Amino acid sequence: RSQPLVAARSFALRQSTLSAWRSVKGLGQRPLADLLFTTRRVRRLPLTFQCVKPQDALGRRLRKQLGEHQALPLHARIWARRSVFVRHGQPLVVEEYFLPALAVRQAPGEVAWHQPRQAPGLRGDRCR
Repeated sequence: RSQPLVAARSFALRQSTLSAWRSVKGLGQRPLADLLFTTRRVRRLPLTFQCVKPQDALGRRLRKQLGEHQALPLHARIWARRSVFVRHGQPLVVEEYFLPALAVRQAPGEVAWHQPRQAPGLRGDRCR
């Protein structure tokens, strides 16, 4: 049975989708990454990280979106990262949420890894 490992969303201002980011509308089945990493004059700002608690507003929204696909226990930690891409001065935000199932996923012969207590760039554990 397939299980989501990463949930993601992207957003931009409406006027940006009519100008700097208009090519996003025509992606179809093409991955957004193809556009972001192959288009000239796209600049990526430094990544930011956050730890999301399932009982917080964002965590509740994730639980609702995932629905039956994956139960998120209330004690689970969900690490997230945000990338902001800028083209012609207009931002496009990409947020990725690394779901608990990813932390225990392993290939045959590999050791399972576990969620870090601290993501790069964070001071302290913000999930307490």
